[in-house]
Amino acid sequence: MLIKMSKHATQDRIDRLLFIYDNVGIGEPYIDSVEGDVLYTITTTGILLIRSAKDGTLITAYIADIDKITAIWRNKHGERPMPDNLYKRVLANAFFDRMWNKQEKEKKKNVR
Repeated sequence: MLIKMSKHATQDRIDRLLFIYDNVGIGEPYIDSVEGDVLYTITTTGILLIRSAKDGTLITAYIADIDKITAIWRNKHGERPMPDNLYKRVLANAFFDRMWNKQEKEKKKNVR
């Protein structure tokens, strides 16, 4: 599936998108939640895609923490429990999020 990507995604966030692709995988759309002009999509790999609700353009994507995923889940499903497979995947992704943050910190340190 082809996805139209914003300039922000292709220039400012391309390193993070490639890191996600290489280490976690983008996955398939699992849950969509619209808030104003923003479409939040949680994927089967626990990645959060931020897209335009108008035309679906990908603005950014990131490894979301359990609090953000839970908030989107509850917005869509109320108090219905989150499926175990999604919950466990999001918790497991915390390792990759820490890895990404460490990598970015090192980059900034080396630029100075």
